[in-house]
Amino acid sequence: MPHTQYRSGVTGGDLTAESAPGAGTTVRIVLPGTGRCPDRPRPAVAAPDPSGATVLVAEDEDGVRDVVTRLLTRAGYHVHAAPRCDGTKDPGADRSGEIK
Repeated sequence: MPHTQYRSGVTGGDLTAESAPGAGTTVRIVLPGTGRCPDRPRPAVAAPDPSGATVLVAEDEDGVRDVVTRLLTRAGYHVHAAPRCDGTKDPGADRSGEIK
């Protein structure tokens, strides 16, 4: 926290922290504006087109594997999920589709 307070102060800003038992902690960081508007909005980046691509998700944490699998499936990918990929068995060997 001292480093953050120093850095915000050097730029003309401020950092304060208030804490009370049973009420939690509030941290306020004030940073100065640049005084100028952005030149123009950045163009949106197009989402990749999965075009039926197959993806192997090898993750030992069930929750992480499930979330990543759902996100990729919703994005249009064919997903094969495996709890590990340690070389004992190729998780994609019995499935169709090229894994990219």
